[in-house]
Amino acid sequence: MRQNADILIIGGGVTGLLTTLHLQESRAGKVILPERHYVGSGQSQRAAGVVRTLVRDVTVAATLTDSIQFFKTVQDRFDDPIALHPAGYLLLLEPEQMAVLQENQ
Repeated sequence: MRQNADILIIGGGVTGLLTTLHLQESRAGKVILPERHYVGSGQSQRAAGVVRTLVRDVTVAATLTDSIQFFKTVQDRFDDPIALHPAGYLLLLEPEQMAVLQENQ
């Protein structure tokens, strides 16, 4: 079946779904989201369901921080609860690695 769209998002994982959602909410046009299996069917090799904000790129860190805030509003926005388990992590460093960590915060 042939379909026409203004925007094509490949893959119905977390990134594809959220991108599609934001485009739909902003009325950007007709969005098609093809997925190999079924939408939300699992994780890719790069996504394990973990959103962290300790990354080198400031823009990426800000986007990830926004993502965490978005996930906190899913139940209120869509009346559909998701399992969100905020957690921290522990970094073990050698003393000489401390400067690199501080530079990238």
